[in-house]
Amino acid sequence: IAEGGDPTGSGEGGEFATSVFFPDAFDSRLCYNRRGLVGMVNQGPNTNAGQFFFTLGTTPELEKK
Repeated sequence: IAEGGDPTGSGEGGEFATSVFFPDAFDSRLCYNRRGLVGMVNQGPNTNAGQFFFTLGTTPELEKK
């Protein structure tokens, strides 16, 4: 996994355009089963921090999350 969106290098992410949190959105059918997929990480449920990641290969630890 390659992560981005952390301009301060603190691990806390960066600001995002709306500065308003929104509910987590995911699909239980989602499979990170190949290179080149993108996802967003957060600081906890429904917090939507500004970090994202790209898969570099299969990542079964992310299945249905």
